[in-house]
Amino acid sequence: GYPNIFAAYRKGDAKGWGLQQLRKKGLRDMGGTLSSHAAHQLALGAETLSLRMDRTSATALALAQRLEAHPAVSRVLYPMLPSHPQHAFARKHLKAGSWLLSFELRNPDQCLAVCNRLQLPIKATGLAD
Repeated sequence: GYPNIFAAYRKGDAKGWGLQQLRKKGLRDMGGTLSSHAAHQLALGAETLSLRMDRTSATALALAQRLEAHPAVSRVLYPMLPSHPQHAFARKHLKAGSWLLSFELRNPDQCLAVCNRLQLPIKATGLAD
């Protein structure tokens, strides 16, 4: 046998165990390999990330403030608003602000009507959507 091959890779033909381990550990330790174009796109995006985060956070704060003042909105959850329970924590740790916010309507029956009228915000059920 091959005692140095990780047990989970000891499946199928033993001739492929070593190569399997190299592939899996290489991806784990070094990550996938980007094409030159993808790497260039990431580099370009990184150059303006700070500016984009600042602008996006400022827009989110302005939107949160308007929503908080709207009579049809019962609650706005945005950490940069003083009304948020973790506002002090957010001010300390989210130096660039935040772009994620949510709100609740006073009349939940109006939820679909409001969502259908949205034009720019992303309609998501979770952060990864």
